[in-house]
Amino acid sequence: MMLATGSEMATAARWLTSILAASMLPISFLYGDRPAAELIKIWPCERSSWQLDDVCTEHTMTCADPETGLTVRLTAIGYADFPAVEWVVHLKNAGDGDTPIIADGDFYPLLTFSLATDVWAAWQFDRPDLGEGMVMAFRRHESPFSLWEAKLQGLDPESDYDLLSWDDQSTWRMTGKQLLEEGFVVIIVDKPGSALFTYQRVS
Repeated sequence: MMLATGSEMATAARWLTSILAASMLPISFLYGDRPAAELIKIWPCERSSWQLDDVCTEHTMTCADPETGLTVRLTAIGYADFPAVEWVVHLKNAGDGDTPIIADGDFYPLLTFSLATDVWAAWQFDRPDLGEGMVMAFRRHESPFSLWEAKLQGLDPESDYDLLSWDDQSTWRMTGKQLLEEGFVVIIVDKPGSALFTYQRVS
């Protein structure tokens, strides 16, 4: 039986806190011609939490657009004994008319998908309109490799990007050209294990 490390538990807790504060939603989309992440921060939101059992706590955040009636409801379950967060987001039109068009960003599989237990899996979620995105990497339990070079896609090669590791809170800057052609090294010591990175284009 493998036990979660303190850093893994801390990473899961930070991520849960950030999405409940609407500072980093686990989804992204355009609402009309504006990023939803900007709008939700200024919409009125209601939050609640309750204990489901000894280890599970369910959190709910509901934000509503006062002009159009679009409601965004995030439900997330955190665990006291495991570094995981289960979440789902529901969108509902509670207004009288049609909402503005909802559009999303870009999704890039960074590795060939496989169900094998000795490989890595990795995805990139990119918002070109915001110049930001995230990279999620997973090392499966039989993988003999503890590192991987993440070469990103869809970035502006002429721009600089600030990157953040959510595991150790380290930050660094690279050019879009470097991220596209050279990538950056992802190290996951534990197996199974995961790593989460976010990036933001520098204005």
